[in-house]
Amino acid sequence: MIAIRDETVSLRLNGQAMRIQDGLIVDTEDGLLFSTGTEFSYLSLDSEKDFKFNELKPCHLNGF
Repeated sequence: MIAIRDETVSLRLNGQAMRIQDGLIVDTEDGLLFSTGTEFSYLSLDSEKDFKFNELKPCHLNGF
């Protein structure tokens, strides 16, 4: 996390789950990572992005 301002959180992104559809990279649907049996790709990133509090969900990765 980089900063919290009012209702906004600035995060440094190391990567993002994406879908590849017809050869194009498209955003995933909300909740995709919490569904079983879904397929997605991982896009490596090195950027910053602002999110509203209601756009964020807690995430815990085992084994990292």
